Amino acid sequence: MLDVAHRTHPRIVSPTGKRRASDRYQDISVFEALPVAPDPLEETTPMAELVDRSPAEARHVLTHIGRGRVPDATLDDLLIGVTEAVSNALLHGRPPATVRIWATPDRIVISVHDQGRGPADRLAGLVPASSSTAHPGLGLWLIHQLDIDVALNHADDGFTVRLRGGITTGQPT
Repeated sequence: MLDVAHRTHPRIVSPTGKRRASDRYQDISVFEALPVAPDPLEETTPMAELVDRSPAEARHVLTHIGRGRVPDATLDDLLIGVTEAVSNALLHGRPPATVRIWATPDRIVISVHDQGRGPADRLAGLVPASSSTAHPGLGLWLIHQLDIDVALNHADDGFTVRLRGGITTGQPT
C-alpha cells in the first residue's frame, strides 16, 4: 500500500508530520497498478460457473449460494456488483462472459471475465465518469462504492472484475 501511495500522491506526509515531494510519484498517464493477487479460493473448483448468462441469472445463482454465508448487507452489495459486472461484460466485452462463484461458510468470491481489453481509462471505476451517453461508465464506479473488495485485472486473456465479501484471513473484505 505504501508503494501505491508514494506513486499516486505528489506530496507525502511522514509519520512526524513533515511534508515532502514524493520522489516516486507517477503521473496517471504512466502509472502502473500493482498486479491483482489471486484469492486462494480461485485455485479451487467454483461452486457455480455461468457462461454468457444474464445479470438476472447470475443474481439468482449468487442469491442461492450466498444466503446465510455472509451478512445480508454484504450479499446485497455482491448482488449489485455482479449485476453491474455482468452487464458490462455483455455490453462492452468480448464473448464469452464467464461468471465464477466460490464460497466458504463465511465469504464469497466472484469473478466476471470476458475476452475484451477492458476499459482503456486508467481511472475507470475510481472516479465518476462524465455523464456522456457515449461513455456512460458509471457501473465500475458504482461497484467501487459498495462495501466489498473490488479488483480489476487486465490480462492477455481478457478483463476480469473480481468481487469479494465476507470474512477473510489476511485479505481485504
